[in-house]
Amino acid sequence: MNTNGQPHSERANRRPEDRRTWAGWFPDAEARSDAHYSWAHKFLPMYLLGRKHPFDRLVETMPDMTVWLQARWDTMFMEAIEGRTRDITDPTVPFRTVSDLKVDVAPLNAGRCLLITMPPVERSPNAYFAGLVFGNSPSRYFTLEASSNHAEAEKVIAAGGDAAAVAGALRNATLDPGKGILCEWIVEPVKHLNSGWGLPINAAAFLAGIDAYIKKRWWKMW
Repeated sequence: MNTNGQPHSERANRRPEDRRTWAGWFPDAEARSDAHYSWAHKFLPMYLLGRKHPFDRLVETMPDMTVWLQARWDTMFMEAIEGRTRDITDPTVPFRTVSDLKVDVAPLNAGRCLLITMPPVERSPNAYFAGLVFGNSPSRYFTLEASSNHAEAEKVIAAGGDAAAVAGALRNATLDPGKGILCEWIVEPVKHLNSGWGLPINAAAFLAGIDAYIKKRWWKMW
């Protein structure tokens, strides 16, 4: 993990860019979905909530928060997956970026949100969007997660199928194209809170859902 010298984003802008889709970085479908889950559900909540980032100042001074996040993907997340550290002070080392990952700063009634649009989802419960709510203390991290159609698994269960058959049906379940599930991640202690509410799969619905649930806090553990 690189922490020396200038900020990641400043160093990144001076290096040649290697830009690919998420699928381009992870050609294997299973590895791609595993990395997608690890990025949205493990790395991001731990990094964004586990460190004291001055987001109020950062979003005013950083011209492109997508570049800021992509730099963390390149030098922290990817290096953790690869188990190696690259010398990013070397100007010939590429700045690796994901073309279908972006960040916007969106207003909320509860403050502001670092809205992260994730690469395409292929498996439940991977996230369509993630959002870090900041401006109030403490910051909070939310995801809009894919929901699966479990009808086939339910048929296998009703027919007396064994555990392997049920697991296979769940693994092959199709995604519900009409809704995602709003969830919150807490890191101390680590918890995944499922609201149980299905939302349309778009940024506006996700942001409105965050505002509503911060106010009402109708959560259940999942």
